[in-house]
Amino acid sequence: QNWFNQGVIYQGLLGVATDADKAAINVFQEALKRNPADPVSYQRIGAIYLALAENNRLYVSSLSAEQRTKLNPDAIKSAIADNFLKADSATVCWVFP
Repeated sequence: QNWFNQGVIYQGLLGVATDADKAAINVFQEALKRNPADPVSYQRIGAIYLALAENNRLYVSSLSAEQRTKLNPDAIKSAIADNFLKADSATVCWVFP
């Protein structure tokens, strides 16, 4: 339970603290090592990946048209798609072990 609670704290720092997403995922994975039957940890990991995808989308949409031309749209789309796949993978694990 302590590992899970630490993950919730890191998850609350998404977008505020650097690498809070990585820390939260690592801590939730540690919680799953200790309690692999906990579906909430899987859900939390999936939610983190969804938040990362949404943060990327919001970041790009907040840029001016000139700033967007300097970005690699394929890399951004790939990062967002990768986060969606990771979210799906994390949440499917507890439904179909």
